Amino acid sequence: SIEQMGNCVQVFTPATDIYALGATPYKLVTGVAPPEATSLASGETLPTITDNISIDMKTAIVQSMQLNKAKRPQSIDAFVSLLKADKRSK
Repeated sequence: SIEQMGNCVQVFTPATDIYALGATPYKLVTGVAPPEATSLASGETLPTITDNISIDMKTAIVQSMQLNKAKRPQSIDAFVSLLKADKRSK
């Protein structure tokens, strides 16, 4: 996450770990590591995620990897909720 690039450990929140939680399945489904957060901050975009996973998983990955930590899920419960979104609407 972008906030890990500085030495301000006191600014870490659960959202910092949520970024890594999103980056892990990104690598699993694409086969490549996501771009560095600094590259994303410089305008590089997150490469497209394959269509062979659920829309909920895609949403969870993309939302978890938002550069702005306030836009990421703020807890593991919020992350899991993204994975269950489709199931709640049926």
